[in-house]
Amino acid sequence: MGAVDIAKILDTNNFITLPLTSLSGDSNNITNIALTLKELQVGSYAGENDTTTVVKATLFEGSVPVVIDTSSTFSYLPPDLIDSIATQFNFEYEEDLETYTIDCDKVYDDYFVEFNFQGVQIDTPLSLLVGSILYNDENTNTCMLNLIPSDSFNLGLNVLRSMYFTVDLQENEISIGN
Repeated sequence: MGAVDIAKILDTNNFITLPLTSLSGDSNNITNIALTLKELQVGSYAGENDTTTVVKATLFEGSVPVVIDTSSTFSYLPPDLIDSIATQFNFEYEEDLETYTIDCDKVYDDYFVEFNFQGVQIDTPLSLLVGSILYNDENTNTCMLNLIPSDSFNLGLNVLRSMYFTVDLQENEISIGN
């Protein structure tokens, strides 16, 4: 799925091994590649003169299984969480399209969604979670939020592009880092 930066994998402070999570609650019955999400935040980097400040808002705290789905282009999250993400980044809901939209020029590189998996924080740039809307094969400069409403948490390629992971199915473990 792309190049591998060996330095990221060898950095034990950046690459942490966690147990796979069972969707059924039975740790002996692992049927999906899943891990436990503890917190989801949105944020932005701000600063001048080589000083960076991180501003975050917590949208979810708890303990929920999240499926790592390399076969899905988009990620699936509960509707209320998508609503909160859209609100934080000033998206508007388009009834005709049944999705959230924003002017593409307002999708800044310093906006991110942070997934916290048992202490491992993965920052996904907002730019990976949006896509341009084409109308009659022309770019409209309107972007849509590529998060799909669902009862479960499934992370697709638009989030997985911002993290490294390896899976050990014999030991029921996943190693993740950013």
